[in-house]
Amino acid sequence: MSDLVAAAHIASATVARVQELLGQRRTAQRRGRQRATRVEPVDPDFVFFHLGKTGGGSVRQFLRPIRTRWAGVGHDGTLDGIATRWPGTPIVFFVRDPVTRFVSGFNNFRRGVVHKPLGKVPSQIELIAYTVFPTANHLAEALTSDDERMRSTAEWAMGSLGFLANHLTHNLDSPATVDRHLAQIALIGLFEEFADSVEAMRSALHLPDSLRLPEDESRAHRGLSHVPSGLSPAGRAAVAHWYRDDIAIYEHCCAIHRFQMQGLRNA
Repeated sequence: MSDLVAAAHIASATVARVQELLGQRRTAQRRGRQRATRVEPVDPDFVFFHLGKTGGGSVRQFLRPIRTRWAGVGHDGTLDGIATRWPGTPIVFFVRDPVTRFVSGFNNFRRGVVHKPLGKVPSQIELIAYTVFPTANHLAEALTSDDERMRSTAEWAMGSLGFLANHLTHNLDSPATVDRHLAQIALIGLFEEFADSVEAMRSALHLPDSLRLPEDESRAHRGLSHVPSGLSPAGRAAVAHWYRDDIAIYEHCCAIHRFQMQGLRNA
């Protein structure tokens, strides 16, 4: 077989594979829209506010057996919006250090490729971002690059990649907003103390002992251990500066978490 014919066969197979993947993605998107239109309970026992990259996939699996009892709000929701829609209904959500959340968010596409090998197709934004920035640390360090073009590209990536662009300030607004709704917040869990926080949620919301966290890596949306996740001191400092307002909210939520955990222990 000539090189030209071989190349034609490879190109044909590649196009066919891409078309297959795109068809599977359209099917997944259709199912996603169907899930999105699911009618939530009018009067739920509680609301689970799923903030991105905080273990929410595992929490949803944990709560699935009692799905008719609770309402779910996704990554685009706001605390103010939830309180307006379900006034007085207990709210629970988890938070995570914005710096490690950045790394997890950057690596999320690679996790998706492994966990969903037949349905994960990169967007144009992802193709460009991951070509220019092979690891989270490359992107982090580029935020303070002396090269204006590289710095601008890094800022574009930070504002374009889904999980990186969704700031905690969008979901929770500010420490003052969290305090304003504190009477309605049954628990703020910490990703860094995930197992203990889930058990605290069970206690705070009087959930059944039968509920269990998923053990399957894919269903739990757990990160990949072999993907680079380290940040240099310069990279960490750059990310911390980028998410400085998120860090203020995160630290405030950590203080509330500790207070709530003490109250549950003393109950």
